[in-house]
Amino acid sequence: MDEDKREEQNGQRLNRYLKELIEKQDQILLTEKDILELNDKFPLNHEEKGKILLLAQRHIHRAEQYKLQERWDSAIVETERALLFSPMDIDLRLNLSELYILRSRQYGYLEKDLYRADQKIKESLILEPKNIKAKKMEKEFQSLNRMLKGTDQNKKIIPLVIIIVLIMGAVLYPRIRDFYLWNRAEEAPLDISLMEDPVEWTEKELQVLKTDSLEEKITLDITRAVLSKNDEAYTVYIFI
Repeated sequence: MDEDKREEQNGQRLNRYLKELIEKQDQILLTEKDILELNDKFPLNHEEKGKILLLAQRHIHRAEQYKLQERWDSAIVETERALLFSPMDIDLRLNLSELYILRSRQYGYLEKDLYRADQKIKESLILEPKNIKAKKMEKEFQSLNRMLKGTDQNKKIIPLVIIIVLIMGAVLYPRIRDFYLWNRAEEAPLDISLMEDPVEWTEKELQVLKTDSLEEKITLDITRAVLSKNDEAYTVYIFI
């Protein structure tokens, strides 16, 4: 009877320990000091600590299997559960950050998951400021973040450039069209067969008075031709 009662008490103590351990993590980021205080409040024996470690390892194993299958949602859930039982495991926290990034990438880099990933990296550095893996992940995440911001800027600039080009094209199109038509008209040879009337030559005399009171006759030849093109008549005057 005494043995059964002792086991029941140990089970209740373990449950209270786990309950408070999980509830505290909803409020604050647990540190070594918090864990020590919790251990003093609920002193666990070696067997009870082994049970907690076994719970964490089970969830870690499941998370690894889901990660291999690229089932990011399930892998994240299992890693989060493992972290509840082993909050001081930095590698586990960084693995969770990586899973958030992988899921974010699958859905076009979701901002919420990127934020969660960043938070887990920062938490790891708070718990272990000199952790090499955490520092490396922080640099990689910053590079990724800069790249994504640059991509967002390009997404905003490209449509603006297209709109400007379209507007400029609409404004300049009439001038370009007129210049093109004028250039073609300049290069086109004169088709004599288009003349409807024969060329008429006339001579007129123009009297010009000079200061020495001498009169001089100047003969001016004027050529007049009527051309027809595209059902429209044009009168061209050529002075020689």
